[in-house]
Amino acid sequence: MKIRLLILDDEKDFLERLSKVLNLNYSDDIELYSFTQTDLAMAESKRFKFDVILVSENSGFEPSEKAGCFGYLTGRQDIDNINGYKAIYKYQRVEQIYKDIKELFIENFEGNLRNYSGGHFCRNILFTSACGGTGTSTVAAGYAMGLATNNKKVLYLNLNDFDSVHYYFEDNKNGKSISDVIKAIKSKKKNLAILFQGYAENSPSGVSYFNKANTPLDMVEFTLDEKIELISILSDAGNYDYIILDMPFELSNQYQKLYDLCSQIYLVSNSTDISIIKTKQALDAIDIITNIKDNRLSSKFALIYNINSSNEDKGKRLNQSSVEVFDGIPKYSYDNIKQLIGKVSSDTVKLLGRE
Repeated sequence: MKIRLLILDDEKDFLERLSKVLNLNYSDDIELYSFTQTDLAMAESKRFKFDVILVSENSGFEPSEKAGCFGYLTGRQDIDNINGYKAIYKYQRVEQIYKDIKELFIENFEGNLRNYSGGHFCRNILFTSACGGTGTSTVAAGYAMGLATNNKKVLYLNLNDFDSVHYYFEDNKNGKSISDVIKAIKSKKKNLAILFQGYAENSPSGVSYFNKANTPLDMVEFTLDEKIELISILSDAGNYDYIILDMPFELSNQYQKLYDLCSQIYLVSNSTDISIIKTKQALDAIDIITNIKDNRLSSKFALIYNINSSNEDKGKRLNQSSVEVFDGIPKYSYDNIKQLIGKVSSDTVKLLGRE
């Protein structure tokens, strides 16, 4: 996967020269969107998620509070940052600008960049919930299908103790299952990345997945350390653009190691009283951990309201939220779960974007 880069600069000749060289020499690494008008750049940044946003220092572009890979282009050679964000000198060789862009990207994605090499970056996106019954797996599987429909290489990885992958994708009883994956991890077999690629099934929609466990006990005995190892192996292999993780919500120190591997974490809620209360408690705890440890944990989280998971939408929402809020996945009429997933897949990609 390429680094999605937005550049805003009103100096038209400079921007044309920079864009030409970046597209000519670094098109394998960078997907470039360039603008000379601030309002157009702002609108595009709201429609899509960008890995890096660079704007001229006097553009008036307001960075989001959650913008990690944000920087300024400046004509002043003697400064390193502007308003706390990295400053990149614009009148240097394009090769050095490119290196500065990659450095900004790497600094802000930290542990996630173990997956980045040769222009390919696998995004691990986690869907979870502080409350049961919010339709987290439905949203996760639907998003995976939506991405695959848009020609992305996607693995849906359900690591709940009692997984439901067979409800969303066909279960091949003659194929390998997540139980075989667990057995291989525990036995420390070699060449696991190649092995796991052979174990994965492929749905007609293009989503890769592992068949459900042979017995629920296999999942219960699958430790968090082993799950983290599995995610790392799959990410590092370079076979997927996205790994969509479907896992329970926790805030233990060990779970935060898992969160380090994720570029985005979606907390799924609905409009029921209990879901609102538990979601608020979860977000408050995330904010506390972020402040104590001075990390970027809260910036990875976003909140999705899945109205389809409750009997009715009573319009109840959190009064305030420290994270980005997506509202929401609507109520559908459907005959079976696969029909529901088809509808969710389209709306989640529209709602969340293609990352």
